[in-house]
Amino acid sequence: MTLFDQMKTLPIRIMFSMLVSMAISKRGYRKKSLNLSGAIAAFFVGFIVSLASYQYFVCLLVFFITSSFVTKLKSERKRRLEEHFQEGGQRNAIQVFCNGGIAAVISILYIFEVGSSERPIDFANDFTASVLTTSLLGTLSCCNGDTWSSELGVGYGSNMPLLITTFQRVPVGTNGGVSLVGLVASAFGGLVIGISVLLTDMFIFEPPIFITEFPHQWPIILVALFGGLVGSLVDSLLGAIFQYSGYCALRKKIVSTPSSTTKHISGMNCLNNHAVNFLASLIMAVVTPLVSYYYFKYFSTLY
Repeated sequence: MTLFDQMKTLPIRIMFSMLVSMAISKRGYRKKSLNLSGAIAAFFVGFIVSLASYQYFVCLLVFFITSSFVTKLKSERKRRLEEHFQEGGQRNAIQVFCNGGIAAVISILYIFEVGSSERPIDFANDFTASVLTTSLLGTLSCCNGDTWSSELGVGYGSNMPLLITTFQRVPVGTNGGVSLVGLVASAFGGLVIGISVLLTDMFIFEPPIFITEFPHQWPIILVALFGGLVGSLVDSLLGAIFQYSGYCALRKKIVSTPSSTTKHISGMNCLNNHAVNFLASLIMAVVTPLVSYYYFKYFSTLY
């Protein structure tokens, strides 16, 4: 798409981005997936991401819908086990920015470097756009995979998951605790992001061009699966090392701050959950483009 074509469609993109971001944030607030500050933050993040690319919008939309859905599953069990349980899993502005802030920054860079447009991943001929797109795919797959892992792991996983650093059994809710259910959930959390982007590409780009001119785009699914699974493991590793976990004898649950009634289980009291989520998404935003480059390079040689 030329610069002139982008300028012609810009007013439509701005209007679309405003309307869908307003609708999503309003629905999130009404369904108690977001509180007021979270809804306002979600509007701004959604507007920036949607303005950059319809592909990016789909990524963010799938993340919001699926993560909100899994957060509401097994709420009674989570109420008993989680220290900061909130009805409906209401996210505030800090949580929104920790999960979507990196995606918003990537989208701003995309707008300035590439423009508001849709581009297939093609490292050989469109390097900047490909790096930014796979970076966003990595960070949102990480956030979605981690959410699926945490929510489904606590809701349906083992009562004694393994601590990722020592492989010792720990109580449910311990930062850095992993279970088979959680790992599978994280992979699927990334997978749905990848599938949604691939389907979007199939509608955006004309099928003959999609097949012959550009590299095959199906490795997007592997990229997103990598982002979901590895991102969740990175989050767990950071949580196990830098986030305090202890069992409170008074409250009968895992807590993230030390006290006289708390027995230490793992982690230093350096980072909170928001900081861990932010760092994990940042790491995956940096690592995923490198992995994606080799994915696409390898699979392009098979055809």
